Amino acid sequence: MLRELLRVMSVGREFQPPGAPPCRDNVIALTLRGLMLGWKTKDLTKLSELQRCELYLINTLLRSDPGEAGRIAQLFARPETMLDLRDEIDAIALRRTAFDRDYGAFVATRDLWTNGADTARPMIALLQGLGAADIDLWHHVVTRHDLSNPDQRRAAVWCLQQKDVNRSTVAAFFGRLAKEQALRTALAQGDTEFLTAVQGLIGAWNDSFYKLSELALSPALDVRTLKPLFEDELEYMQEHAGGGGWIAPHCLFVEYDGRAPRNRDLWDLHRSCLTQPPRQADCFEAAFESLS
Repeated sequence: MLRELLRVMSVGREFQPPGAPPCRDNVIALTLRGLMLGWKTKDLTKLSELQRCELYLINTLLRSDPGEAGRIAQLFARPETMLDLRDEIDAIALRRTAFDRDYGAFVATRDLWTNGADTARPMIALLQGLGAADIDLWHHVVTRHDLSNPDQRRAAVWCLQQKDVNRSTVAAFFGRLAKEQALRTALAQGDTEFLTAVQGLIGAWNDSFYKLSELALSPALDVRTLKPLFEDELEYMQEHAGGGGWIAPHCLFVEYDGRAPRNRDLWDLHRSCLTQPPRQADCFEAAFESLS
């Protein structure tokens, strides 16, 4: 037990990106150190066995799943306080996860620019070359691409096939399909690749493949009134495409709250290239805009 506590308390020496919020390990270590200060010591070896047991239980609770945490919390005089603390640390950990994702996207975009991303290439190749999840870029591609352009359409579908794409981004895509009658257009053009991809996206939605709910939809992209239009598209496909396979996405045409998507206008979708290096202000919330 003492060895485990020593390990827990020794975190924070590894490299952290400047301005990064604390990770779960750092917050837990700070929490335990604060408890030790209440006991008038910074030395684990000077604690009693009972005090070390309490620290060990708190550390375990703060890292456990909700069910196990609830069970451990009952061992304390104020279980609700311990569970509130766990919730706070969970929120900080989620913030750090989002930061690490966005920092990785910023660094990857900067590297892509350095390696010649100002040269036109297929959009899907440019996105795959990024090698990092950029949910704001995927939202930009999906909501701004030209549905009549096969290269851009493939790039948008690729974005929608990523597990970290935001749910509102997927909803915006189906909203566009409804408003632009894109399914019947693809059918008339014999674009079975696109139609098969759309069926796959509907299946992924209904199978709860998409988990992230971070981005809001702007009023121009609001999908709440578009369900009847999309149902008309599905009915048309059932009548004219032959065979089944066209089912409705469940509970998709609803309101999506969250933060506003960040600017990705430096990605030129028509020329399939980056027009300038990434700006830090477009990648991070205000507290983190001074990263090196």
